[in-house]
Amino acid sequence: MVTMLRHFLVLVCCCYSLNSFANGNSAERAELIHLLEGRAAQFREYTGSLQQKSGIFGQRTKTDLKGSHDRLAAIVETDNEIIRLLDRMLDQRTFERVSMTYDASRDADRIRNLQAVSDTMTARAARYEAELTKYKSGRSGRSAWLWFFAFLALAEGAIILRLRKSSGRRFT
Repeated sequence: MVTMLRHFLVLVCCCYSLNSFANGNSAERAELIHLLEGRAAQFREYTGSLQQKSGIFGQRTKTDLKGSHDRLAAIVETDNEIIRLLDRMLDQRTFERVSMTYDASRDADRIRNLQAVSDTMTARAARYEAELTKYKSGRSGRSAWLWFFAFLALAEGAIILRLRKSSGRRFT
């Protein structure tokens, strides 16, 4: 009986320590609390049945022993339900951790890819800026040459007009 009480106390302590672990799903927590309360009630019934002696000369009868055994079997079934529920909660928690790790690695990959795209775009922008500067400086050089040739053509036209005027020829 003392061993059974120790097992019960260890199970209760384990379940209370898992209370902070099981804060994800309140329905499962409520079910766990319900199972623990039911197990405590069943254990009280079992300890009461151990005190029951309905036989001759204050001895326990076969039905007393069978009743104690049935109560003990019910306690074991409840313990199995509690263990299944805790396993399910542990599996769910493990799945959440794996999922969170997967999400974190996927986000890290996405950040790396976006960083690579950003670096590529920055390099292209710098290259295009250099080309634009080169184009602007080349265009202003062409523009200077254009003005130079236009001025040269005007000067040549003025010289030709002056020469013709001084020679007396007229344009028709």
